[in-house]
Amino acid sequence: MTLAAIGVNILPTFASPAVGIDDGARLTGIADSASLVYNHNFPDPSILVVGHTYFAYSTNSDGKNVPVIESHDLVHWHAIGDVMSVLPSWASEGYIWSPSVSPAPSGGYQLFFSAYDESEGVMCLGRST
Repeated sequence: MTLAAIGVNILPTFASPAVGIDDGARLTGIADSASLVYNHNFPDPSILVVGHTYFAYSTNSDGKNVPVIESHDLVHWHAIGDVMSVLPSWASEGYIWSPSVSPAPSGGYQLFFSAYDESEGVMCLGRST
């Protein structure tokens, strides 16, 4: 499998929500200037940066196994595809969770993910380069 062109694993600094949601369905504890920057289903994101470009990877959603979005300013994001459009033979469709991409020791990039192996009935960790 081939991964999208990405780079070093650096998390940006941003406001994180507090535990509560008030009765107005508004997150509490977030800086007043915070707003949704990608208003789509995008669970368990991980973010990498290459130069001035940010890439975010998500648990499977919207028909994609590992959706990837891109931004140059951490405010405006756009979808660029599915990093793992073909699953390993052991991985069950719809059960790819918590992806994380980083540089591989031998060059290129590696994707770590958890997936359900239906034939064995267990959750597994996978690595794709």
